[in-house]
Amino acid sequence: LKCELGIEYQPGGQTLDIYYPSNINDDTDVLIYIHGGYWQALGIENSGFAAIPCTRNNIILVALGYDLAPKVNLTTIVEQCKLGCSFIAKKFPGKRLYVSGHSAGGHITALMLTTQWSDYSLSSFPFAGGIIMSGVYNISPIQKCYVNDPLKLTDDEVVKYSPLNPFCTTHLTIPSSMGIRYLLIDGEQESPEFKKQRDQYCKVLSSYGIHFIHHEIPDEDHFTLVERLSEETYTLTQIIIDFIKEVKHLNNCIIK
Repeated sequence: LKCELGIEYQPGGQTLDIYYPSNINDDTDVLIYIHGGYWQALGIENSGFAAIPCTRNNIILVALGYDLAPKVNLTTIVEQCKLGCSFIAKKFPGKRLYVSGHSAGGHITALMLTTQWSDYSLSSFPFAGGIIMSGVYNISPIQKCYVNDPLKLTDDEVVKYSPLNPFCTTHLTIPSSMGIRYLLIDGEQESPEFKKQRDQYCKVLSSYGIHFIHHEIPDEDHFTLVERLSEETYTLTQIIIDFIKEVKHLNNCIIK
């Protein structure tokens, strides 16, 4: 498997790993994966598990790393991921990019999809689609529990970085105007709070006319959902690959 590991995307030492198909061509897509861990655990060394099924389906997988709390706060984490996505978009000009993430990574993915990318020296919106797995859409409850001990969320961060907060939802006009498609996935055994936030987010996406697909994977919970992404026959793996192929087909039809 051809790969580039530990690529610094900014001078601070934040890195990403890239896994390549054996033959790259005009139809090769790029999938960015942002790991979970409540913004304080895991890393890119835990994020390349989907490399085999992705590369077998002509998809470049990029595992995007970021610094963790308590070393940095959420504002810094979000900014690092924006810089990382900008770096990837510039590295693969003309490629269809998809941004994805699980749990805290799903939260960051939602924020990436409402970013004004001209602020990061990109001439156009970089993503063809977004894939959010068991995402966190309201971080206000996080501020009130033990998860916040290393994060130390401020009230300002809760407003600015909660995808369900009006501060963020007003920016859904960006993906809406671009016709960006969303894929939302969670496990059947996900907790009630995660399901409640997901349902609220789906309603908001609908209100902005954003096309989205939602899948609930039987017998999986918040943590087991992504554990088998290394398996090409796993339901979630197939759903993600099919979504990328579907968006590619739609884009080709529009271009024609």
